[in-house]
Amino acid sequence: MRLIIEIPKEFEEHFNMDKFKDSLERIRADIKFNLENEVTQLSGRYEMELAEMLRDAMTKAEVVEE
Repeated sequence: MRLIIEIPKEFEEHFNMDKFKDSLERIRADIKFNLENEVTQLSGRYEMELAEMLRDAMTKAEVVEE
């Protein structure tokens, strides 16, 4: 399936740099660490905003090709 999502201007530089790879990896690491130790440390406000933006973008995504 191919999707088109709209990324707000303030996230374009990060997307062009690494397609959110670093932030998404920190989110993944936090979740894993939190599951194991019930403590979250790596992700911050930007990662929370990124996750929210991706959540919102995905709800508006259009299927281009299946």
